[in-house]
Amino acid sequence: MMDESSDDHAVVDRKEQLIAQGRVFRARVVQSKQALQAGLRPQMLAKSAISQVAPVVLGMVASRGVSGPNGLDLQQALPLLADGYSALSQRGLIKPALRVAGVAGIVGAIGWMVASRRRAGDTDTASPPPHTPDLTI
Repeated sequence: MMDESSDDHAVVDRKEQLIAQGRVFRARVVQSKQALQAGLRPQMLAKSAISQVAPVVLGMVASRGVSGPNGLDLQQALPLLADGYSALSQRGLIKPALRVAGVAGIVGAIGWMVASRRRAGDTDTASPPPHTPDLTI
């Protein structure tokens, strides 16, 4: 008789354990759905696309400009631009992508201006003062 009661307790314990595991699994599924929905918003997709493309473009610009031996020429750029536009337009991401690109362009322009002013300031301080003739008699 002891075996039957211990088997019943083992079955009840196992059921409770499985129910608890099911609760944890369902909670994880709900969290995953929420994270996926947050990541699939148009603004988030546009930001992630631009954040992945921006370092590549900056690297190409930094290496001898956009065109040239290491840069990107028009024949290479057009298919990439067409694919990017197609992907953005299918999901309705054109406006968010333009907003993010505009902000990135403004930040880049400000950074370029600051860097060029620093370079100009460095060259001004490094050059010797102009030669002035001695006019004493």
